[in-house]
Amino acid sequence: MVWTRWSLISTGAERQKVCLPLSALHLTWEEGYEAAARAAAKVLNLPQRVFSPRVGPVLHFGAPPTDMPALPQPGEQRYLLSVERAAGEPVVRCLGRTPRGGFYALRELRTTWEGNASLSLPLGAIADGPAFAHRGIAEAVPAGWSWETRGQLLLFAGRHQLDHYLYAPGDDPYRAARWWEPYPPEEAERLTDFICQARELFVSVIYGLQPDLDPTSEADLQALEAKCRWVLEAGAEGIALLCNVGKRSAEAWAQFANQLLAQLQAARPQVGLWVGLSSPASEGRPLYELARALDPEVELLWTGPELLNSRLTVEMVIAFSNYVGCTPWLWENYPDNRFAPQRLFLGPYKGRELALAQHLHGVTAVPMQQGLASQIPLATMADFLWDPAGYEPEVAWERALREVGGRTADGLRQFAGLNRSSILDYREDEELETGLAAWELEGFHGYLARKLLALEDALGSLGPLDDNQPLMQELAPWLEKASYLVQTAAHALELSYSLRTTRKEAGRLYQQTVLKLGRSRQLPHIVAPFRLDRFAVRVLRQAEVKLAKPLGRIQTTAPRGRKHPWGLAADGDLMTSFRATADLQPGDSITLDMGTVMEVRWVHLSQGYFYYWPAGCVQEGRLLASADGETWEELTRINGPRAWEVDLHLDPPKAIRYVRLVNDAPRPWPMVVRQLEVYE
Repeated sequence: MVWTRWSLISTGAERQKVCLPLSALHLTWEEGYEAAARAAAKVLNLPQRVFSPRVGPVLHFGAPPTDMPALPQPGEQRYLLSVERAAGEPVVRCLGRTPRGGFYALRELRTTWEGNASLSLPLGAIADGPAFAHRGIAEAVPAGWSWETRGQLLLFAGRHQLDHYLYAPGDDPYRAARWWEPYPPEEAERLTDFICQARELFVSVIYGLQPDLDPTSEADLQALEAKCRWVLEAGAEGIALLCNVGKRSAEAWAQFANQLLAQLQAARPQVGLWVGLSSPASEGRPLYELARALDPEVELLWTGPELLNSRLTVEMVIAFSNYVGCTPWLWENYPDNRFAPQRLFLGPYKGRELALAQHLHGVTAVPMQQGLASQIPLATMADFLWDPAGYEPEVAWERALREVGGRTADGLRQFAGLNRSSILDYREDEELETGLAAWELEGFHGYLARKLLALEDALGSLGPLDDNQPLMQELAPWLEKASYLVQTAAHALELSYSLRTTRKEAGRLYQQTVLKLGRSRQLPHIVAPFRLDRFAVRVLRQAEVKLAKPLGRIQTTAPRGRKHPWGLAADGDLMTSFRATADLQPGDSITLDMGTVMEVRWVHLSQGYFYYWPAGCVQEGRLLASADGETWEELTRINGPRAWEVDLHLDPPKAIRYVRLVNDAPRPWPMVVRQLEVYE
């Protein structure tokens, strides 16, 4: 352990160490601290025998005695951890003013204990506490999780000292569409059991409501209060109200929230109320009006200056606080993938200034739909929120991968490296980036070949092990896509080497690369965005030139400018794009002219902006093909917001010279086409 990260309170014996073997450990506690001891046994996965009294190493929970150094700052989450010897046996004391504080002292033990049969600790004492007063997660995913996944996330929250869990799954009708109805007995029992499990781990459950009601209606207020009272009696410690300001004014919602809090606190003075907007807005008039009219005891949920923020500074938070007249509670939309459901965001938490803790009441992070996989980025976020000054993103990320991956940690590290880019950090795996740069700048194949081989071995190692199957089931679509992309890149690298040397087998390798690329693009999920597939396309473009294959030209009827010309839609680079200069109108089109008739097997269309795919997409339109430019055949219809990637496998192949994308409906954004391409 790196004891220098915290303030070490010397006992004059820092250099001496004691060994604490798990097999001989037993737990003791003072009156009122039994809950902390039992929660510790759960998060450390200790056997039941640790509660039986016997001679040996002791893990003790209690309040700090008067003759020990005082905690540096008051607070129920601060603790004092002391390591000493008593009667020749090691004794580790987890001491806090409250049982929660004593339980949180396990933070110092957890990272060293994981994977070890015993723990070696120096004699001495450490006083510590969280920088951010409140830290938690919000189950605000559209489909909700299974109760088993929720249980795993609760255990994760307890292990990482997250103090709240906001329950707001999109598939629970009794908190949204049918908010006034009581839960059926079976669902009520499950929710009550879940809240009890959370309390055992010192995690407060906040129940999220998104009711479609009239905030001026007294009947709706009484009905919602009755629902809240039932949830609070079940053990929840707060209510979150997500207001739909589209139908009623923000001021009316604020008055409604104030009345609700007053009535709830009349019976339970400690209950908390959080209020935010249900619509995807962060700043603007509605939030300003809502915040100005809220009772000071109501917490205001705020996403930051934008819905997704690449960085957040103290200056931004102070400006917002001055704007609305209160200190906000950050609703952190990371690693949330609702806005890009085909992506995984597994990278470490970055882009937040260290001093934010002094300007936010709390932070609630929204995980991905893939709850178990979300533990990787959430673990790094928990480390930052506890100790921003000592936070090292890469160290925290490696630790999270070991914890979540277990025996599959090495393979998971390689896979996570292909899924770590996000709005917080656009970089992917460093070794992959180095290999691609070496190929592009120096024409050197060795680095990339070694990385692709390591990825192939890692992806093959993730499937067979049975000890992490729920996680692997979540990752399965992305694992399949990664496997195809790695194979595609390997064929492309071999083709590139062939083109630079003897050109033997270049035609065969070209066809194999096209085949693998086509199959990978039939899978909608995205892995290592614009890296491996971009590399394969660039090699194919080189092959087309050297093998005398025809190259395409782009024509368009959409308004165009100089910054993003139409030629970028056929340059073989998924990172570039043609962007029109006016919103989409019916009849706007973009046409790929191959210059000659080809026997086409695959047609591929990539469209939309980089990190918010629906915008920029033709969502209602057609893909047409023609051999002469006069007679057109419809290849497929495009319908729906998930049309960012369209792959057509033509069997049998068609004789085509022109491929045209036609828009059929107006949209409030311009046409954005990253790539329109065909393959023989």
